[in-house]
Amino acid sequence: AFVNFALLRRTESIRKLRLHSDKGCQPHDVHLWVSKALDLKVQELDLDLFLHEKILLPLRLSTCESLVVLKLRGRIQPTLNSSFHVYLPSLKILHIRESVV
Repeated sequence: AFVNFALLRRTESIRKLRLHSDKGCQPHDVHLWVSKALDLKVQELDLDLFLHEKILLPLRLSTCESLVVLKLRGRIQPTLNSSFHVYLPSLKILHIRESVV
């Protein structure tokens, strides 16, 4: 509710999106929020999510040009397809812990 109000209505770029939860949010909501953050040229994405279901991240996360910091922890999985590749030209920090990758 609050994240939807604060993030989905926003039109200006954001520096950081930090989502930490072990309950209380749905995987499809997380996918939507990350997609919106990518639209808003997020520079730092910090996801620490241990929900009952795996969270599929948007495919375009792997080619986000604005991302400087990416931290993933939990039941998180990038969406993959046959032409999957990674191009993160601005990325300086990558942390992946306890993640399904």
